[in-house]
Amino acid sequence: MVGRPKLIGEDNSSAYEMADIMIGAPALRARKFLDLSYPIENGIVKNWEDTVHLWKHGFELMKVKPANTSVLITEPVRNPDENKEKLAELIFEKFGFSSMQIQIQAILSMYSEVSLY
Repeated sequence: MVGRPKLIGEDNSSAYEMADIMIGAPALRARKFLDLSYPIENGIVKNWEDTVHLWKHGFELMKVKPANTSVLITEPVRNPDENKEKLAELIFEKFGFSSMQIQIQAILSMYSEVSLY
């Protein structure tokens, strides 16, 4: 989730260190003072700006160095082609990953079941 501070008069938000954009656990803790959004719905990106914030946060937490890393991205079955193009643009141009593969979630799930036997 991505949160942005609400403009409220005198609230007791001083208990939280507020940032312009809060992501994940800090946003959850301060949710009372934030307008929350969920940029990905049913596996399909609805808000690219907030999705970039989520990915950036995740890559920082995992200490990913994109130039030396390949990324596997899962997608739902009916992901629009425009989303795939935008995704590739962001992965290569904004984040600088060396390579990526997009794979349908159901196919990966099937492979994981087959490999168990």
